[in-house]
Amino acid sequence: MINKKIETWIFDLDNTLYPTESNLFDQVAKKIGIFVSENLQLDIESAKKEQKRLYYSYGSTLSGLMQEYDIKPDYFLEYVHDIDYSVLKKNKKLDLILSQLPGKKLIYTNGSKKHANNTINRLGVEKNIDSIFDIEDANFLPKPNADSMLKFVNKFKIEPSSALFAEDIVINLKPASLIGMTTLLVKTNNIWASSVDMSFVHHTTTNLVDWLNLFLNSLHTRIKN
Repeated sequence: MINKKIETWIFDLDNTLYPTESNLFDQVAKKIGIFVSENLQLDIESAKKEQKRLYYSYGSTLSGLMQEYDIKPDYFLEYVHDIDYSVLKKNKKLDLILSQLPGKKLIYTNGSKKHANNTINRLGVEKNIDSIFDIEDANFLPKPNADSMLKFVNKFKIEPSSALFAEDIVINLKPASLIGMTTLLVKTNNIWASSVDMSFVHHTTTNLVDWLNLFLNSLHTRIKN
C-alpha cells in the first residue's frame, strides 16, 4: 500500500466511482455515436469511425467536434448526458469510506458538472465530495492533456506529492504521474481504456471500494503502531 501521506484524493467519475458493469457510460457512448451521426449527417457505421478518429486525434470526441465542426460544447454535453441514471444504486460502503479518508476528495472528469452531480447523487456520496472539476473548468481540454491537469492542480492548490489520482483509463494517469502524484488504475474490461505502457501506474485494482478499504485498514494499523 501507500507509504506516504495522502492529503488530496482525486477521482475520475465514469467507470471509476461506479462499477463499469452498471453500463451507465455505455449509454453515454451510444448517445455520442447518435449525436455524431445526426449532426454530421453520417450513417451510424461512418459515425462510429469518425467518432473514433476524433477521439484518438483530439483526446475526446467533443474536442474534435469543436475544432473541426464548430459544435457548441453545451449542446453536445446536454445531449449525451441525457441518460437513465436509475441504473446506479446507492453505495453506502463507498460513502462511508470517502467520509473516513483524510483530506480533500475531488472529482476530475471529462464530462459535465451536471453529469457528475447526477452520478454522485445517485450513488449517495455527494456529501463526501468536496468539489468537481469538469471539462468546462478545463476550457474543454480533455484528459490526458497536460494543460488540463495544470489548470486542475492550480485551481485547488494541490501539492502533487501528497495527492492520489484514481482513474480507469491508463493514459489519463500519465500527466499526474509526471508531476509527482500517486496513481491508481481502476481496471476494467474496456480495451480502449488499456495501454501497453504501464510505467506511470503505481497501483492497480479491479474494485475501488475494496482498495480504499485496504488503505484505511493499513492507515489505522500504522497509527496504532
